Amino acid sequence: MGLLGRRRPSRPRRALRLLPRPHRRHRGRRPGRAAGVTTPHSHGDHRHSAGLLLHLSGPLQSWGERSRFTQRDTARFPTRSGLIGLLAAALGRRRGQPVDDLARLSLTVRVDRPGVLLRDYHTVGGGLPAKATVTTAEGGKRKAEAATLVSDRYYLADAAFTAALTSDDTALLHQCAEALRSPTWPLYLGRRSCPP
Repeated sequence: MGLLGRRRPSRPRRALRLLPRPHRRHRGRRPGRAAGVTTPHSHGDHRHSAGLLLHLSGPLQSWGERSRFTQRDTARFPTRSGLIGLLAAALGRRRGQPVDDLARLSLTVRVDRPGVLLRDYHTVGGGLPAKATVTTAEGGKRKAEAATLVSDRYYLADAAFTAALTSDDTALLHQCAEALRSPTWPLYLGRRSCPP
């Protein structure tokens, strides 16, 4: 058996799942511990890390690496920055708030289902009078010939991954597990257009 174990076909699939599932009792789990977090044990001078497993699947995922001008790419697996952003959203951290503690988490990703790379020809605006177009960052309006924005956006369709987050900071992992069960803000599989 792998990290996920076997899943019953009759059970509905959830897109973002903490593993092991909280409603099951697992051998060796102590009462009061959050499911999905394994606790570090001390054996002499050796200290083992605690871990949190996440199952990430959905109709579309987009884990951006290099987005320039009209190209919005995706990595073939969840990126470190994407998962830190997912945890920060669950914890309710605003832009500009430090994420140093989350950046110290160790990350391993397993590809369960690679998915299919999908290209979306994306257009925004166009056909509107200049005064009805969206205001630019500079505070002006786009010229009529530049009113339509065209981009190619790439997604992974029907992909599934298991992400293992490990750390010696058990309290942080418990806090992340609870936040993922009841997130402050909506969670996305990479970009905002990809809800789980």
